[in-house]
Amino acid sequence: EGGNGAVVVGAAPLAKEVGETIDQYLGTCLLAIGKEQLLPCFLASAVIVVEGVAFVGNESTETSVGYGGGVVQLRKNTTPAQFIGCLFSENVSAGGGGAIALREGGNASFDHCVFTKNRAAQAAAIYLTGSTLAVKDCKFTENTTTGAVSVMNILGVSNVTIQDTTITGNASGAAEYGTVNLGGGGSKVKLLGKVIITDNTVKDGVAQNLHLQ
Repeated sequence: EGGNGAVVVGAAPLAKEVGETIDQYLGTCLLAIGKEQLLPCFLASAVIVVEGVAFVGNESTETSVGYGGGVVQLRKNTTPAQFIGCLFSENVSAGGGGAIALREGGNASFDHCVFTKNRAAQAAAIYLTGSTLAVKDCKFTENTTTGAVSVMNILGVSNVTIQDTTITGNASGAAEYGTVNLGGGGSKVKLLGKVIITDNTVKDGVAQNLHLQ
């Protein structure tokens, strides 16, 4: 209403039907369920809202760390995305971002979402570089990586807000960088409200909750 946009509303029973990746590039968005194109659209300078959808068992085979995103990859000039009450579970990336990858101007927000049992080489939940991310009232648990940073790797000049969120029980296969990594390059992270980061592990030990490079 009142603008150019798209709203996708789903429910948990869709979980096992989600079979492909949402890939957005140059204003094109594609939501694929059951390996069939559900919502092809061209939404330059718009916002896509996805509410109550479960994304389970999606995979990115791209091995370059910054080009992963088992469920969605958002890049420069793509449609900003809002995810509300969504489940991201058992998604896999051979590179970075088992569930989500934001690159070079990507923009996404997550409200009341759950990220669980996602896997990646780095950042099993969200990998971002030079992008904007807002996380509110979310839960990250049982996400695992074979390499560094179990949950969220923040690189480039990124702006991140995390509010009233719990990050617990995640595991990294490497010994460094911990659970949430804030890399060099001028990124900013703002923690608001009650943010709990606890009981996460790295190889051979307990993870740093927030690692600053």
